[in-house]
Amino acid sequence: MDLTPYGPPGRRIVEEVLAQLAEDDLEPDARDRALLDTAARLADRMAQLRDLVAEDGERSVSESGIVRLHPGIAEHRNHAVSLAKVCLLYTSPSPRDRTRSRMPSSA
Repeated sequence: MDLTPYGPPGRRIVEEVLAQLAEDDLEPDARDRALLDTAARLADRMAQLRDLVAEDGERSVSESGIVRLHPGIAEHRNHAVSLAKVCLLYTSPSPRDRTRSRMPSSA
């Protein structure tokens, strides 16, 4: 799987999952690659949002004195929920192997 389009957070996710698959003597199928791509892109976007919020500050005050949270905070939260859902989809049984759990071994 080509890791070129991903930043460090996305590459880390893909590398860890591919290593686990290799340890279990499995190759990623199309479903695996699609879920890994989505997870990697979400992780990269979350890192960008964290940097943006850190640069701009978490809050802004309007001319009328209203304090607002940075919109990147809500977007980061939404991406975190999406990433969790993608991870749950990934760990669910693959249609190619319904009898085997996709959860990484804890050993």
